[in-house]
Amino acid sequence: MSDWIITRAMAAFFALGPVVLSGLFLSLSLRDEDKAPPEEPKRIAELYPPVPFAKVADGKWLRPRASIIGVVKDVNKESDGDWHIALTDGGKLVVCEIIPELPMKQGHPKKGDKIRIWGVCREDKWHGWFELHPVVGWEIVK
Repeated sequence: MSDWIITRAMAAFFALGPVVLSGLFLSLSLRDEDKAPPEEPKRIAELYPPVPFAKVADGKWLRPRASIIGVVKDVNKESDGDWHIALTDGGKLVVCEIIPELPMKQGHPKKGDKIRIWGVCREDKWHGWFELHPVVGWEIVK
């Protein structure tokens, strides 16, 4: 009976061990990514290229990542925990969503702030708008 238990335990370890270890590695690497300092503008610009605001708002930016500059028109916390940031260039609107899984160290921007914000560019077909979701970072622009 004890040999059977040891055999089953070893089988479970060898079957689940790599999954557990890869999950641990992934969580550690995500934590390191989240801690990437925002003072690396060259790296951010490489991964999230600056894009004209209208190109994102009109859905004409076809790459998956972007950074845009605009003024915060409104900020709302949604029932799913996301922070919706309505960003405008004075005419067009892009919704940017900070998700609980990627919290920002500095929190969320305030209404009236002029910001550079970067993240994953996508179309929200449910709401009928283009957005940055999730937001990976943001900073005040002077």
